[in-house]
Amino acid sequence: MKFVSHPNIVKLKEVIDDTESHKVYVIMEYCVNGPVHIHGDPPLPMEKVRRYGNNILAGLQHLHAQYLFHWDIKPANCLVDAEDVAKIADFGACGHSSRGRSFGGTPAYSCPEQFAGAHVTGDVADSWAFAMTLYQMSHGTLAYSVTCIGNLRDSLLDPTPLPIRKDLEPELHDLLSQMLDKDVSKRLMLNEAVQHPYFAESLGQPPTSESPNELCGASIEDLYARAQEAVLRGKRVGQYFHGVPSIRRMRQMMVRDIATCEAEDMDDTLVDGFELTSMESNPRFVANPADEEEVREIVNSFLQDSTREMVRIEDIFMPSMHPFIADTAASLVKLCLTNNRLFTMEGVDFSKFQHLRTLYVTKNALKFFPVEVIAAPQLTYLDLSYNSIVDVPTALSEARMLRTLCLNHNQIRHVGGDENGMSVFSGPSMQKVLLSANPLAHLPAEIVTCPAVELTVDDAPSLLEEWYTMVNCTTYVNIRWNDIYPCRVYPEVPLFVASKSVKLYNLTMLEALDVRNVVLLQFKSWIPVGEVEAGDMEMHLQALQRGVAKSVANDGNSISQMRSTRRTVVCNGEMFPVPQIFSKSVTRFLHSYFVMDEEPADQASVYNALRNYLTTRLSRKESVVVFVDERKASQMTRDTIVAVLCEVLTEAMGSEVTLGCCLNDVVDAIRGIYV
Repeated sequence: MKFVSHPNIVKLKEVIDDTESHKVYVIMEYCVNGPVHIHGDPPLPMEKVRRYGNNILAGLQHLHAQYLFHWDIKPANCLVDAEDVAKIADFGACGHSSRGRSFGGTPAYSCPEQFAGAHVTGDVADSWAFAMTLYQMSHGTLAYSVTCIGNLRDSLLDPTPLPIRKDLEPELHDLLSQMLDKDVSKRLMLNEAVQHPYFAESLGQPPTSESPNELCGASIEDLYARAQEAVLRGKRVGQYFHGVPSIRRMRQMMVRDIATCEAEDMDDTLVDGFELTSMESNPRFVANPADEEEVREIVNSFLQDSTREMVRIEDIFMPSMHPFIADTAASLVKLCLTNNRLFTMEGVDFSKFQHLRTLYVTKNALKFFPVEVIAAPQLTYLDLSYNSIVDVPTALSEARMLRTLCLNHNQIRHVGGDENGMSVFSGPSMQKVLLSANPLAHLPAEIVTCPAVELTVDDAPSLLEEWYTMVNCTTYVNIRWNDIYPCRVYPEVPLFVASKSVKLYNLTMLEALDVRNVVLLQFKSWIPVGEVEAGDMEMHLQALQRGVAKSVANDGNSISQMRSTRRTVVCNGEMFPVPQIFSKSVTRFLHSYFVMDEEPADQASVYNALRNYLTTRLSRKESVVVFVDERKASQMTRDTIVAVLCEVLTEAMGSEVTLGCCLNDVVDAIRGIYV
């Protein structure tokens, strides 16, 4: 919290750790006038309710923009200074995560979902508590009894709306009724309350929704200094940035898409004898170019039915841009092209799209960056994720209005600079560039020339090393690390630990670490248990996929429908997607797999088998990565893995590491499981 600075947040001056008395002293900014309201006191004047509410809302907007959530907003935690400005205080429950909690904060200001036992996110909890704070300031008390937790629970779970004074200002009455709606799907949240007329008519402008990039300011240098120190201690950079939760949310979306997205290598199929592509299974998908007229009719119907401000074309075979898309140029604001096998954007003059602001070209077959779209004069958001783009052109800096560029899941290995020594991301409006899931060999060239741009990349060891050297020699660079790469417990032992979903890992990451052996859980019944050579795993999957292809063919389906079965297997009559960790390119790169049974008959036999496997592979100087997905593994399985890792690593390190120290290092590497 020392790095959070805002006029509506109480400043943390200093934290003193008295090791002798085992006490921690927290020195905060002094707010002489105390809480904004005390429960039971008369209601505040309406002018003060509005002003204090505006102050608190501005402070919450700032916290949320930095991915921080208070979790205990109430009048007692909103203090008034000598200038009669309300400031948020008491961050004991605050956290840099929006991950759901079943309960937290003060019960009287907790939302109905928390009393129902549901897991709610920080923004939902803060939004309800803020509305209850407004309610108390304007009513003098809360709407229900707070003397009995049972009565409080019954009041909040009763669908009857909370009573609101009819003599309130109409705007405040409307705001409270919307923000205190007991149906969370209909409830007005903080980001929407900012634009409500109640705050729009306040003394100043309504609180503005700020982005983390706009808020970091000078404090980002302090954060980077702390991160550098952490790297020297062997810690992970991701633990020192508030943006990590948003990366995790993005990663969850990646997991949902990974089963059907474009593979890294176009021939990455385990089935011999069939020409399979990356077409998704969808009844509207037209895979035969001879049906182009039918496609034209379908797309034209999309255009006719749309408002002409947004056009969305999904799962329609369209390898190139059809001229009829240009018919929407006069009014189009948003264009979404998804899963069309589109390999070029040529044929349409984007300079005529005078109002186009948002463009998605995702899950397509682009191999080159579509420079044509840069001509759209008002383009601010460009998403080219899930293509096969290999390079970023210098012409990108000519995009005058482009703010956000998403290039996740492409084949970009190098990003250069222009002839003037400037980064290709140095456009005048550029704010955010996302490059996760690309085989980057180096950080983008000349990235120091655009310090205002927030760059998101995976935490590959080579990139972290470059970054550390860079920030020690130059001004800071604004990088958000996607902490996805496995962690090496000790530099002397080629043993890595990965605590994210195995579905996120691909050949690029394994090649970067030169990992040839993997340990993972049997998360699906079709995966064989025990030690399996990579070649045998490939043959096993080929046999399962042949069954899929034969089943489709026997049903009389076309080759286009066979394509939709790409990277799926059949087991016990059910179809399952095949994660990239089992793709043909990966099985041919790896030496072996070790698959752990989640419910073994004899836990000791699993322990011994895993220990022998790791010991044998390490004795051959082969690297191993152990996947421990905290959402999949049981407590017993995780404890078994940790115990084996400690035994193997202690033996490998000899007298240099004690068992206790090794346990701490292993637990630190398996982030998020035990903490």
